[in-house]
Amino acid sequence: MMLITIFKYEIKQLLRSKGMIATVFIFSAIGIFALLQGKSVYDFQQTSIEKTLQSAAKNESRVKSIFDTLQNKGKRTDSDIGAPYVLEWNLKAVQAKNISPLAVLSTGQNDIYTPLLSAHFNDPYFNNQYAEFKNPEELFAGNLDSSFFILFILPLLLLSFTYDIQSAEKENAVTPLLKVQATTSLTAITNMRLLFRWLVALLPLLVVCLLSYIVLSALPGFSAVSFLQWWTIGLLYTMFWLLIIAVIQRFQFSSLINAIILAGLWVLLLIAIPGLSNAWFSYKYPPVDKTVFSDYRDIDFKGYDIPFAEHEKMVFAQYPQWKNSIQLHDTNYFKSFSNTLQALSKEKQIHHASMKNSELLLQAEINNFWINPVGGVMRSFTTISQSTLANQQAFEEAIINVRERKARYLYENYLTKPHFTKSDFEGMPKVFPVVISQSPAKYLAPLALWSILSLVIVLLKSKQHHSL
Repeated sequence: MMLITIFKYEIKQLLRSKGMIATVFIFSAIGIFALLQGKSVYDFQQTSIEKTLQSAAKNESRVKSIFDTLQNKGKRTDSDIGAPYVLEWNLKAVQAKNISPLAVLSTGQNDIYTPLLSAHFNDPYFNNQYAEFKNPEELFAGNLDSSFFILFILPLLLLSFTYDIQSAEKENAVTPLLKVQATTSLTAITNMRLLFRWLVALLPLLVVCLLSYIVLSALPGFSAVSFLQWWTIGLLYTMFWLLIIAVIQRFQFSSLINAIILAGLWVLLLIAIPGLSNAWFSYKYPPVDKTVFSDYRDIDFKGYDIPFAEHEKMVFAQYPQWKNSIQLHDTNYFKSFSNTLQALSKEKQIHHASMKNSELLLQAEINNFWINPVGGVMRSFTTISQSTLANQQAFEEAIINVRERKARYLYENYLTKPHFTKSDFEGMPKVFPVVISQSPAKYLAPLALWSILSLVIVLLKSKQHHSL
């Protein structure tokens, strides 16, 4: 069988070429380093989360222990441990984002945004964090990880192995001999050789894949299905490059021209188009103005110092049952509750405005993937690893939600009950994770179209050569 014969020939050539073997080992080492780099980011974040949550748990136990010996006598005061601001300050509640083990492979936004956010309402959420919404998800930014290795580095190995697979034989005057001796067309022989070189270039990918399974399968929350989806996309991406190389080979250019064209396509698809796209999107969909966040930081004063009648109007609009029954024995805390409602409302408005802007940007980027297919692959990786900007904003939305529910719970308790007790901790609102349902299929459609077009060109050119 001709395929076996060609493969045997290519294996002999490979074993004789120390340069090719060394290159495979070097790229495998780079892939392993990228995997370990992603693992180090994951481990650092998990360690930070564990330490912070342990500290928060100790604070909660300490505060609860105070209520074991607390004797509630007389009227409440601003300094009572059960007063909303005092209790929140002592609890120092914090919430951690659930980080998927697959974030080791594609870190995405996880190395840009904090996995920990304050969950107590009296800590201004946007203070010193307004840059969180400044940068859209860019294609080539962040730490070196496995997705970067597959997207940017691995194609270089494939290009270096295959750019002269046909032209070298012609330049070395071997083609006439092949035409005389071969029982199969030169086009078929080239296809078989190209397939073998592609398989050799996949060796670093296979090494990283097997090692990543060993590393990730031991982590909590590991999903074998998602893992297979992630690596299937990586394999499809290498097939995309295989078809591009096959198209260039069909035009039978010289080795130099092939190298220039393929290097130019690498720069175009991985640097030029994504870079220009990101520049355009940054201009077209600018982030929320920083002055909006500055205005928000001033709301603590503006919201508290309004006339008391406006505070009553604000609270009673949401709690009409309090209008005739509540005892406004502490106007300071009543005003504080009104101010908190205003601040939380403003916080939600800013966050929703940012999310709306991100949704417009996301849709524009999806449309742009038709000319930026590599961006679609990158988004597919981060979607499966749950490390997109949408995942981060869903986490932030869950935090904003629990902050509001907690503020209402504590103030309702303070304004309607004589004292806060240990049993009231049981009703303390918990975080409800916001689930993001995303499918990577829509991001891969442009890549599939480009691959199909490349395959059609290969088949047409092959038919043209057969007819000559």
